[in-house]
Amino acid sequence: MMEHAWGRAAEEGWALGLLIVDIDHFKPYNDYYGHLQGDRCLARVAAEIKQSTRAETDFVARYGGEEFLVLLSNTDLSSASATAERIRRRVSNLNIPNHGVEIDAVVTVSIGVSVFRPGEEPDFDAVFRRTDRGLYRAKDGGRNRVVLAQNPLSMETGS
Repeated sequence: MMEHAWGRAAEEGWALGLLIVDIDHFKPYNDYYGHLQGDRCLARVAAEIKQSTRAETDFVARYGGEEFLVLLSNTDLSSASATAERIRRRVSNLNIPNHGVEIDAVVTVSIGVSVFRPGEEPDFDAVFRRTDRGLYRAKDGGRNRVVLAQNPLSMETGS
């Protein structure tokens, strides 16, 4: 899917967005509620992510245990950031209890965001690593937040 999107964006001159979405404190959730409930939580979060994107042009995939990748086609930094914030807010608003962390906690997500043009990037791995650093800044900054990765397109807009 990435190869197809990369090639099409290069042909059309589009920018692509990459979101790495990680469920905050998922291990304590799984430990407290069990794996069956953990699977239900993953399904609910996945559904919110899908509903927050453009079904006909965007791509959502589970990546690893509690991470999701979202590939946004023909986007810009403002739209990618808005999509990430919509995902963050919708997941939080599910109010899925996470007593594995603390009694009043709910399931939240942290998101790294990057926007790039395939012709200006060496490869997808470089974009992924940069976006992943944004995700870890979100987690280090307190979780339940969106962080824009440093890249040329984000610096152009002053973000």
